[in-house]
Amino acid sequence: MNTGQRAALGSRYHTVTSLLLLAAALALGTQLLGCGATAASGKAGDGSRYVMLDPLEPLSQCRDDQPARQWAVVVGINEYKDERIKDLNGAVNDAWSFYHFLSSPHGGAIPAVRMKLLINEEATRQAVTGALGGFLANACPKDQLIIYFAGHGSPEPERPDEAFLLVHDTMLDNMVGSAISMNQLPNFLKWRANNAGQLLMLIDACHSGSIQFPGRGAALADPNVRMTLTAEGITSAMDNQGDKNWGAISAAASDQTAAEVKGCQIGGYDYTGGLFTCHLLKGLSGSADRNGNGEVALGELYNYLDTNVRGDSNGQQSPQRSGNLDDGLVLTSIGADKVGIPTLPEAYSGAVAHPLRPWIYTGAGLTAAAAITGAVFSVQSQNKLEESQNSPDNASALQRESQDNTRLALASYGAAATLGAVTLGMLLYDLFKDPEGVEDVYQKPPLFELALHPTEDGADAWLQFNVAW
Repeated sequence: MNTGQRAALGSRYHTVTSLLLLAAALALGTQLLGCGATAASGKAGDGSRYVMLDPLEPLSQCRDDQPARQWAVVVGINEYKDERIKDLNGAVNDAWSFYHFLSSPHGGAIPAVRMKLLINEEATRQAVTGALGGFLANACPKDQLIIYFAGHGSPEPERPDEAFLLVHDTMLDNMVGSAISMNQLPNFLKWRANNAGQLLMLIDACHSGSIQFPGRGAALADPNVRMTLTAEGITSAMDNQGDKNWGAISAAASDQTAAEVKGCQIGGYDYTGGLFTCHLLKGLSGSADRNGNGEVALGELYNYLDTNVRGDSNGQQSPQRSGNLDDGLVLTSIGADKVGIPTLPEAYSGAVAHPLRPWIYTGAGLTAAAAITGAVFSVQSQNKLEESQNSPDNASALQRESQDNTRLALASYGAAATLGAVTLGMLLYDLFKDPEGVEDVYQKPPLFELALHPTEDGADAWLQFNVAW
C-alpha cells in the first residue's frame, strides 16, 4: 500500500469516525432531552424525566373589563356498566332538559362552548373529572359555575359518612376509585377551578333501584324510588369552603328517599324524570318568582323547591341546601322569550319510536283484503266459466262475466302486490332504522315552547306543543 493509498484510507476512516461520533452525539442529545434538557418550546426542572411543554391555550383569557359569564357541566346517567346498579329511567331526560333550559334566554343563554353535557356512557369517571377539573378551570374570577348531576348517589357501605356520585363506569366494590366523592369534590374544584367567583351545585342524585353492594342485599326494590345521598356529607363539604361563594341544593335529606315524578306537571303535562328537577325547571322558569320582580333568586328558588317538592311527595322528600351563597343571587331573569326543550333523542332514551307502525298495520290489512278480494273474483270467474259450458244459450253472456271477474281478480292481485311491497318496505325500514340522534332532534321543532310574561296582576303564560303528524 503506497502513501497515497494510506492517506486516502485514513481520510475515509476519519470521515466514517466523524459520522459515527455525530450520530452518537445526536442520540445522546435526544436521550438527554427526554431526561431534563430544555427543548425549544418547553421547560424542564432539575432531575425531571419529562419535557414540560407549554400549556395549551385556554378557552378564553380573563380580562378585567369583561362581564361575568356562566359555565355549566350537566351530567345525566340512566345506564350503568356494573350490573349490580339498576339502570334508571328519568335521569337522562332530567339532564337533557336542564341543559337546554340553560341554553335558553331564561337560563342565561349559555353558549355551547361554555357547557358540557355528559350522557350515559359519555359520563365516565375520567370524563366527569376532566370536565370539572379541566373544562371549568377556564372560568374567570367574575364567572359563575353551575354543576348539575342526575344519576345514582350512595354512601360507601362501610363508611356511610362518605357520599359518592355513581358515574357510568362505577364499580360498587371500588367506589373510591371509580365514583366521585362528594366530600372531596369541593376540594378538587377549589384546586382546579379556584378562579371562579361563584359555584352552584344542583344534585338530583338520589335515583334508586336495587343497588346491591358486594355481600349485601338490595337496598330498594321500587323502581319509582330514588335512593338518597347522605346530605350531611354534602353539607359539611360545602360548608368547609368558607372563603368561597359556593353552594349546593340536593334533592332530599339523608333519612329520606327521593321519588320519581308524582303529580308534577309542566304545561299541564306529566313530566318524565325526577320530582326535584321538574320543580327546578318550573321554579327557574318563573314559578319561584315570589316578589314578582321578573327575576328568580337563589333564596326564592330554594323556598319554592322546599314547598312544592314536600307537597308533591306528601312530606316524604325535603330538598337540602348548603354552602354560603347569598339568598339574593339572581339565577334567571324572566321575560317573554320562549323556552324550547327538544325531545330526548332515541339514542339517549333507548326507546326507539315507531311512527310507521300504524301505516304498516293498515298496509298489511289492505294487502290481505285485496288478496282475498282477488281470490273471490277468481272463484267467481271460474264458476261463470263452468256455467257457460253447461248453458249453451247463455254461454256468451256468462263468458263475458267470467272475463270481467278475471280482470277484477287480476286488478285486486296487482293492488295486493303493490300494497304488500310498500308495506314490506316500511316494515324493513322500521326494523333496521338507526335510533334518532342528537342532530336529528335539533332539526325538529321543540316538543313544547313555554313563555311567561310578568304583569301587574301576576303573569301571562303561553304554551305551544309541536306535534308532527
